[in-house]
Amino acid sequence: MLCSRLLPSLLSRSARELSTVPVTRNNPPRCTMAAAMLARYTSAAPEPQSLATNQQSAPAHRRVQLDVPTADMKREFAEQGFLKVPGVISREFCAELNERIDRCFTGRFETGHYPDEWYWRAEMSLPDVTRHMCNIWKSDRLVASMVLSREVARFAAGLMNFDGARIGNDSVWVKPPNGTEITFHTDAFYVPYPMITCWLTLTDVSEANGTLQYIPGSHRWPKTAAIDRDAFHAPTSSYLSPAYEAAHAAGVDASTIKVESVELPAGSIVFHHGDMWHGSCKNTTSERWRRSLGIHLIPHTSRFGQGDGYIYGRYRKAGDDSMDPAFFPILWSKDGQRSATIKSHVGYD
Repeated sequence: MLCSRLLPSLLSRSARELSTVPVTRNNPPRCTMAAAMLARYTSAAPEPQSLATNQQSAPAHRRVQLDVPTADMKREFAEQGFLKVPGVISREFCAELNERIDRCFTGRFETGHYPDEWYWRAEMSLPDVTRHMCNIWKSDRLVASMVLSREVARFAAGLMNFDGARIGNDSVWVKPPNGTEITFHTDAFYVPYPMITCWLTLTDVSEANGTLQYIPGSHRWPKTAAIDRDAFHAPTSSYLSPAYEAAHAAGVDASTIKVESVELPAGSIVFHHGDMWHGSCKNTTSERWRRSLGIHLIPHTSRFGQGDGYIYGRYRKAGDDSMDPAFFPILWSKDGQRSATIKSHVGYD
């Protein structure tokens, strides 16, 4: 009984996923499993690692290759709701980020700080469920060096016509072979400010290994009700259903809807509007993993408002609607703003 009461708060497990794990000789009772995993995570001390440089700029292989969007890029983004940009970071940097992310999924956080969300636990969660973490930049400084990139923020702000951008949150997605779909949704529904998502491919991505999918032009549809969060990571019906319901509400003929799958090499970024309908298909391969890092940016002048959601709202101070740069640092602005907390966290600016 004690384990059953502690499990939700200590390991943030969903009741639905736990209920699907059968109790057999190979799958011991949930309390036994929880105790074993809790011992593993609490005994795993953080292993701080240097970023291997104290330079004022990143090492060459970790540099972000982005300037500013061209007029043609901005027109394509405005029309389609997304823009694909290949060759933003090196494969070597992707490999380093993947290694750090894998460490985090074993409960070893380089900074000692847990992420804000953590879905999937080794030896407890279903093997085909897509792994997900939110705000992992607080848990690992190498990941933070990518998430808090000035170049990515400048490019994204140019697409959205922001005068500056700050981090809202990040989201890591790791889809295993035969991994399940992710339900179609929009990112900006959960926050009261404009948003742009920068989806970084950490492996080659294609329809076969469960890539991101878009409905071009859907960022212009009116906002609709949120999807069922319990079905987000492992939908029980068609993962496209919420998008078709939104299309119906917007008066869009379902027969005209086109779903476009992203196919890009590792190290690319797809920028998409916060109101863009997107999800991801099943990984139908037997051995190819699909890994990505989402960077969600909002205007640098954003302040807390109504409907901030639990990820953002937990950092709101009583009687103060300002966003603390320790949790929502400004990454770039036209007038030269960049939060000092970034250098203290990452090690270089």
